[in-house]
Amino acid sequence: MSLPVQLICRANKVNADGTCSIFVQYCCNEKHKPLFGTDVKIPPTYWDKKSRCINERLPSEYGDYKELNDELRKLKKVVEDIVTYARLKKIPNQHRAEFAKKHFSPTFDINEIEAKGKAAAEQQKVEEETRLSLYNQFDDYIKSKNRKVSKATLTVYGNVKSHLLAFEKFRNGEITFESFDFSFYEDFVDYLTFEHVHMLY
Repeated sequence: MSLPVQLICRANKVNADGTCSIFVQYCCNEKHKPLFGTDVKIPPTYWDKKSRCINERLPSEYGDYKELNDELRKLKKVVEDIVTYARLKKIPNQHRAEFAKKHFSPTFDINEIEAKGKAAAEQQKVEEETRLSLYNQFDDYIKSKNRKVSKATLTVYGNVKSHLLAFEKFRNGEITFESFDFSFYEDFVDYLTFEHVHMLY
């Protein structure tokens, strides 16, 4: 089954020089029919509506009709490849037009989508891990208590965080929620008792 992708010449949109732009149109559904620019412009007289290609009578001043048709077919294939990829990835039909517009490029490479998708997933993972990190949660907790406890108590919370950061540097190992066990407690107490330099306020 052929994909709902076609080449069109917008004869009703004539430029000042008498040419019309050729577009690749993706007929996703009745409401969504995005256009993809091709940079190919010709007088509408030389567009073959039936074959959806440039007529061989195109004056040479507008370019070689064979080369232009090859370029148009190439760009049409790009859109078809993106739509096919979207279907394989089970992207809902109502989102495919937006997906195609986002990834369309004359130099499109299917591997670029995979690479961008992987990079986005990794970035999301990093952001999620950062959000759930011990110190990030510490900051959120302190912020939530800002108007509920005294300033002295907030200072204590801040000191606990700074002591943990100092202990993390001392032991040369990241402290996470999984770090907290009895052994960690004993090591932390020993550090505060014998190693940590307490500031005088």
